[in-house]
Order: sequence, then C-alpha cells, then structure tokens
Amino acid sequence: MRKYFSRIVLMLGNVVTGLSILGPAGMLAELANGLQVGIHDTGLLVTYGATVLCIGSPVMAWLTTRIDRRALLVATLAILAAGQAASALTSNYGVILLLRIGMLAIGAIYTPQAAATVALIAPGHERPSAIAFVFLGWSIAIAGGLPLVDCNAFRLAGGLRHARRGCRHRRRAVVRGIAERASGTPALAAKLCDHRA
Repeated sequence: MRKYFSRIVLMLGNVVTGLSILGPAGMLAELANGLQVGIHDTGLLVTYGATVLCIGSPVMAWLTTRIDRRALLVATLAILAAGQAASALTSNYGVILLLRIGMLAIGAIYTPQAAATVALIAPGHERPSAIAFVFLGWSIAIAGGLPLVDCNAFRLAGGLRHARRGCRHRRRAVVRGIAERASGTPALAAKLCDHRA
C-alpha cells in the first residue's frame, strides 16, 4: 500500500484539478442565474479556462522546472483551493472570470508535473501504468465529479424539492420496468407499481 500511496495522492490531485477546470460546466444554468448573465457568458468560464490550460500547461511546466516538485504540486493545489474559495465568495462575473484565468494559469502546472513526478518515482517497468493511473484522476473528475457538481448545484440552487420528485419518478419507472419484465404485461406491472408507490 505504501508503494502506491504517492500515486493515489497524485491521482486525487488530478481529480481536484479536473473538477476545478470543468466544474462550471456542471452548473452553467445555476451560475448564470446567480451571476445574472447569460448561459453563453457562463460557458466562457470553461472556454477561457481550457484556453489558459492549453497554452499555460507547457509554458508553466517549462518555467517551473527548477522548483522542487513536491512544493510545486502542493502550492498548485493550495492556489486552486484559494481560487475556488474566492470565486465562491463573489457574485461579480468579471471578478470570477479573472480569478479563474489566474487560478487555472497556476493549475495548468499540476497534471504535467504530477505525470513527471510519478515517472521519477515508479520503477522503469511500472512507469506506463503509473502515469496512466495518475491521469485516471481526470476520468474520475469527468465521469464521477461532474454529475456530482451538477446534482449539488441544482440542490443548492433551490431545486431540492424538484430533485426529490424527479428521483421518485425515476425510481417508479425503474420498478415499473422490472415489474413489466417479470410479469410480462404492462397493465399488471402498472398495478403492482401503483400499489407499492
């Protein structure tokens, strides 16, 4: 377990980085309402963030080659956390846009440095799988994190009652589908489901 601890930590850092970059995509409507701007403007938070990431990642990796990697990785995650906290405390679109651009210019350091760090730590025959494991953090952020951001943003924006109602309807639909398959007739399945609901 100790052997894989550094890989797990680096991978979890990529989860945080991925969610910091892609988080607004999961809550566009709620952000637009809260910031009182259009969805297009809110989408620009993701677009500008991706642009900064594409340009900043190789440049920042080159500029920070002489800095201790552990300190650099920790500082990068701390700056991402501080940027997220500052973004949560303001309701001005321009300020949030500037915060995101600055935060992601620094956040662009994390993924390439994490991959380079795990390549130094892992033995030669384990390097490819170790690097792939660190990049798994992005997949987790996209496949698991974005739906959680979407759900929580919806709930925090006042949609809790609607979310519960939607979950109840989805649950009934699933039970009805199972009952249909088991009984073979939609009418009997509807009676069973309505009786249980």
